[in-house]
Amino acid sequence: MEVTLNQGLIEFNWNLLFSMITVLVLYLILKRFFFEKVHDFMVNRERAIQRSLNEADNKRNTADKKLVEYNNKISGIEEDGRKIVGDAKKRANEVSEKIILEANSSAKSIISKAEIEVRHRKEDAEKEMRNEIAQLAVLAAEKIIERELDDVKHNDIVDGIIEKAGKAQWQD
Repeated sequence: MEVTLNQGLIEFNWNLLFSMITVLVLYLILKRFFFEKVHDFMVNRERAIQRSLNEADNKRNTADKKLVEYNNKISGIEEDGRKIVGDAKKRANEVSEKIILEANSSAKSIISKAEIEVRHRKEDAEKEMRNEIAQLAVLAAEKIIERELDDVKHNDIVDGIIEKAGKAQWQD
């Protein structure tokens, strides 16, 4: 058996070996100086983004809570406003009723005073009229006595005086 080496079939390529060693050294250098820093940067960046998202969620939740709280306050304020308006209307009605009652009372008092005044004036007028009638009667009696009239004429004169006094009373 003869072993013959055929030098053209398998050949060792040194360029390939140097390229592989160069790639391996480059990989180790990059891993040592670059990949860890990039990895740390990416991890830190991811954490920062996560913190920002968490803060945004917290702020949104806080804003939602405040919105609900403000809406509740607004509802409470609206209810208070309605209550205040209702109370004001109630007080206004009470005041107006009080004013109306006072006005009615005052009107009744004025009417009562006017009726009393009319009654007093009527009584005064009647007294005055009686005095005038009495004076007229005295004058008539004097005239009768002066004339010395008979009974028939005397009765006619008294009837005339009474009739005049009655007409004067009815005209007033």
